[in-house]
Amino acid sequence: MHQPGLFRSRSLASRPSIRPQRRPRILPKLRLLASSRSATTWPPFPYAPAPPRRASSAAPASSLSPGLVNQFRFGNHAGVIRPYYLFFPLLVVATSSVPPKVGAQSTEPQIATQTSAPKAKITYPDTQSGLKQLASDILQAQKENNGSRAQELLDSLLLPNFNEWYAQNFSEAAVARVIPAYTANAPRLPAQLAGVFLSTYQEGFRTIDAVRYDDEKSACSSAQAFSAMTAKKTPVPLYELRFTHGDQFKRVFAFAYVDGTFRIVPTPDFSKPSGRVIEKVDDAGSKVSNPDQRVPAGATVQAARLVCKVQPYYPEEARLRRISGTVRFHTIIGADGSIKQLEALTGPPILVDAAKRAVSRWRYRPTLLNGEPVEIDTTIDVIFSLSP
Repeated sequence: MHQPGLFRSRSLASRPSIRPQRRPRILPKLRLLASSRSATTWPPFPYAPAPPRRASSAAPASSLSPGLVNQFRFGNHAGVIRPYYLFFPLLVVATSSVPPKVGAQSTEPQIATQTSAPKAKITYPDTQSGLKQLASDILQAQKENNGSRAQELLDSLLLPNFNEWYAQNFSEAAVARVIPAYTANAPRLPAQLAGVFLSTYQEGFRTIDAVRYDDEKSACSSAQAFSAMTAKKTPVPLYELRFTHGDQFKRVFAFAYVDGTFRIVPTPDFSKPSGRVIEKVDDAGSKVSNPDQRVPAGATVQAARLVCKVQPYYPEEARLRRISGTVRFHTIIGADGSIKQLEALTGPPILVDAAKRAVSRWRYRPTLLNGEPVEIDTTIDVIFSLSP
């Protein structure tokens, strides 16, 4: 029997003109084309995760140093976005949005040029409230993990032209001590201050206060502040920043107001020898180099240099027993004007302790020898008297 359907299907299959065509092998060609192009020619995906950083890779494109970034943060840092990951997507979006250059004369990619607005000058009023506000702004930036703002404020604390400023406002002996230390430590001062702000806050010292010293007498409560005030040549005030917790506080001293804001100004430490060679004339009339920097002085002469005097309390037992008299101390006054040594020589024993407690808080204007503060070997008399 004739089967037309079967015959027709065989005849169509046997015709070469209608045989099924082979598909072109496109995939290998695409692979070959992809391998021939450099991987850097493909624009990165803006929201792709950043590639892992190698140890030998360049530093991230950020103005923050790693030490400062870590110190500007509070609490758990695991969820904090680092400046590197913020900068990378923004950079990709900016460069990919630039239209290509029309024409065949240049094949170089265009670079987007952005003109950043100049930063506003940091200014605060020359008051205690101004220094408190600056400290509060630094702490606020740290708590918000705003590293760039915190660094900007901390960098503003550095003293511009510090050589000229110290030479103008401090004595030669003070400048000789401060300038080498400031030169060596200035690059690290912002990081050190950031650490101080963080540690005091985390330890609970969160109340900020500021103290202003205008003269020597206003600084009697602090040996460091008194030493700095006596070393000044000009009446420029110095400030102290305090972080208080209950009845305790931590201080950062000293600050000066220069060019519209506050600057950190390390003060000289006269408790240590400066290493400078001092010459004096001995009894024979010859010069002696580098002598003992302790000069004897009479009690009357040294009493005229007394700036801060604390009156002793009268012991109740001595008052009831009507005991009075004079307590004499052999005293070594330090180069910074503070009492370094006290040794009771004469006087009623019941009055010695009260006299010693008061004299130990006295402050003297330093004595200079060839422009260098020296220690003074003298005696101090404390008189106790009762009204009849």
